[in-house]
Amino acid sequence: MSSLLIGTFQVDVMNAVQELGDKAYGMRIRDQISERLKRDNIHMPQIYAALSRLVKLGLLTSDLDKKQSVGQRGRTRRVYKLSADGLQVLSDGVRDSRGARSKELFIYERQDEAPPA
Repeated sequence: MSSLLIGTFQVDVMNAVQELGDKAYGMRIRDQISERLKRDNIHMPQIYAALSRLVKLGLLTSDLDKKQSVGQRGRTRRVYKLSADGLQVLSDGVRDSRGARSKELFIYERQDEAPPA
């Protein structure tokens, strides 16, 4: 069993991704979190850093938006989805451990896959 150290902001990002469904891309995720937390000081680098970490931890997946119109200007959006582990984290709830709550961190225990034979 391994532990993931997840910050409260990262949990907020995961909740926003879940709520937005197939429209979960950077700017909309920021707007969703800003609205829920009633904060105007959330910046895009914070969002992208959290998204990058969550993808590396295997809690989110990302892909280019295939629904975006070919005629639209600008870059193709990267959309995010919760992975199976991400869904598990949100459904089980993260629990605080060893004073992590005071540091706004949570520990999530997950089963490691069996080593290859």
